Amino acid sequence: MKFVVVLACLLAAALAEEGSPKCTPSPTTASGSQARAGPYCSGDLIFEDNFNHLDFEKWEHENTLAGGGNWEFQWYTNNRANSYCENGIFYIRPTAVADDTGEGFLSSGTLNIHGGQPADLCTGPFFWGCERAGNPTNIVNPIKSARVRTVESFNFKFGKLEVRAKMPTGDWLWPAVWLLPKRQVYGSWPASGEIDLVESRGNLDYRVNGVHIGVEQVGSTLHFGPNPNQNGYDTTLSYKNSGPGQGFNTGFHLYQLEWTPDHITFSVDNQVLRRIDAGTGFWSRGGFVTTSPASENPWMHASVMAPFDQEFYIIMNLAVGGTNGFFPDVPPATNGNRGKPYSNNSPAAARDFWNGRNIWQPTWQMNVNRGKESSLQNGEFQYYLNNRQNSYVENGIFYIRPTLIADEAGEDFLTSGTLDAHGGSPYDFCTNPAWNGCVRTGTPDFILNPVKSARVRTVNSFNFKYGKLEIRAKTPTGDWLWPALWLMPKLNQYGTWPTSGEIDLMETRGNLDYRFPEGGQLAVKYSSAGEGFNRDFHRYQLEWTPEYMKFSVDDEQLLLVDGNFWNRGNFEDRAPGTPNPWVSGGKMAPFDEEFYIIMNLAIGGTGGYFPDAPAMNGDKPKPWINSSPKAIKEFWEAREDWLPTWKLDENNSKEASLQVDYVRVWAL
Repeated sequence: MKFVVVLACLLAAALAEEGSPKCTPSPTTASGSQARAGPYCSGDLIFEDNFNHLDFEKWEHENTLAGGGNWEFQWYTNNRANSYCENGIFYIRPTAVADDTGEGFLSSGTLNIHGGQPADLCTGPFFWGCERAGNPTNIVNPIKSARVRTVESFNFKFGKLEVRAKMPTGDWLWPAVWLLPKRQVYGSWPASGEIDLVESRGNLDYRVNGVHIGVEQVGSTLHFGPNPNQNGYDTTLSYKNSGPGQGFNTGFHLYQLEWTPDHITFSVDNQVLRRIDAGTGFWSRGGFVTTSPASENPWMHASVMAPFDQEFYIIMNLAVGGTNGFFPDVPPATNGNRGKPYSNNSPAAARDFWNGRNIWQPTWQMNVNRGKESSLQNGEFQYYLNNRQNSYVENGIFYIRPTLIADEAGEDFLTSGTLDAHGGSPYDFCTNPAWNGCVRTGTPDFILNPVKSARVRTVNSFNFKYGKLEIRAKTPTGDWLWPALWLMPKLNQYGTWPTSGEIDLMETRGNLDYRFPEGGQLAVKYSSAGEGFNRDFHRYQLEWTPEYMKFSVDDEQLLLVDGNFWNRGNFEDRAPGTPNPWVSGGKMAPFDEEFYIIMNLAIGGTGGYFPDAPAMNGDKPKPWINSSPKAIKEFWEAREDWLPTWKLDENNSKEASLQVDYVRVWAL
């Protein structure tokens, strides 16, 4: 199944007010990585995106199950099946979780979206937004969609915002373009304000008291108030209705905001919808003077525009359903002859919505023109940490060295202790909460990670696209050691792993006599017998161009890959019906974005890099089975076999260390 939604091209964004040809100072302020430095003249264009490509420097994807605080039914994720650019249009497209996981997962599976990469960390933990378990009554969020924001890249106060967009078609689709404050200066929502530029409903014939509230209506409003139970949005709410058959889903329209130090004006296609004057302030406008004591006024010491006198950022999303009342129940509302499959007061609303998919799914036209009518770790055994026992520089060489946790904490700690890696300073914060990566407690069967090691990366210091990378390194000696030199994308431009790519420059195994049937790796280089890559330093090289990638060792070419990865992966046959996530990219997509460098030393794992029998390690099999739930325990209990191969006790031996002489990158 494919459902799709069109939210379109952001043409002009925040502009200061128009003025004379000479510079008229503007009250506009702006901040963020993509904000043009102020001060500004009236009429200056200070932010723009025409969506020739999806710019991750401007738009951050949210990753949350929280349902927008309205118990909506979608999971916002970063995936090119749900958000992408094509021919200068930005699309946000819903898809069904069951298409990926199977129907049974919704009522019995667990969605854990803590994320494995910085770009995929859960962004909204409230309302069980990072992890949910399904059951027959409360299923997990059945729809995937997208929500993007400029919170890190662009925030502004006062100016003119214009978004040119086409609304989606489909029952219970809820597109929105809106703004939230950069800082909660006046307190939590709605005290610090919310600006809703445009919201709509995708239903074709949804009516309340005979008035069309589906695709033929769009609305704008402001949210403000001292607490969630006192919200003055109804005093600023404004609607625009099109003529019959001329819904806002049939073409693109300009949705406009004029925001000044004394008023806010909403317009559609240059036609004023409503002008909201600050007057004596929003405390008075909301009527709070009669319902709350003056001492509860969060804006008493601010300007008359408060809370709309601070910088806000832009959000665009496609929600699905919800129980907050945005979709009134049927009856008293009507939805053609299709009804509404769930009640807003039902504790099983998501399940009821999903069970009614045979009625609402056809309205999304998911199989028509790609459905654009409805568009708007490997189980390793180590603990990575920042410790000079495990990573250090000596005589111009960088070492990553494994050590045993039991040497510091004692043997019993592995089966009863707790590892809490949250850290006490910014340099020691847990960097990957996925797969219980921040806190683990040992038990007799499921012991803690018994080995400490290190993994370093340049994600915040150096990212590059195209060039020549060379790393001179010596690989470690020791059973079940897994060194790697590799690259990951700075931003998941095309979606979560592996959609946005991974480049493995070098990886190997530290075992001295590990043998198994050949196969499974894209490119392999063998040394002469007895001359392993653990004996000396070698140069591992990548030449990365807009046309090809070439891997070499000591200037000897190992592999040449010339792009066109959709065809190379044969995904048309392997995954028929799956959208090509790289359709908007170039020949080298997903390897046409910036990547950062990673160096690490892993130990063991259950992902298959260390194969089970018939593989043999000398005259012994591997001490654990990859499918075993007790693999770490089995590995640890065999330490009398593998630990001597690491030679950790031999005069501070460095044989078990990944050793790096240099890392160099040249421009093409």
